[in-house]
Amino acid sequence: MFPPREHPLVRRQKDRRVSLVIGSTAQEIVGIDLAEGETLLEDLLEWRTRDTFTYRHQARRGNLVNFNNPGLLHRSYPYDETAGRVMHRTTLKGIEEIA
Repeated sequence: MFPPREHPLVRRQKDRRVSLVIGSTAQEIVGIDLAEGETLLEDLLEWRTRDTFTYRHQARRGNLVNFNNPGLLHRSYPYDETAGRVMHRTTLKGIEEIA
């Protein structure tokens, strides 16, 4: 679905915050043996998705959820199409792009 891209594993933002650039689409770490890189990515993803770092939102009528997409590991779960959920996405291009 998405073309292959190369990103740094660690992203340093202008405000000095640091983020890991990982997710379900990460396949390898450049410069590391493929099997070792896959293991590291799995370990990082497992560590990052611990309950300590997890927020789950239970959608209710009138809710607005806003998040910083590049600085957040996120996932949406399937929902009933008749639930009336409406999603609007706004993307700001050119602000602190990743490599």
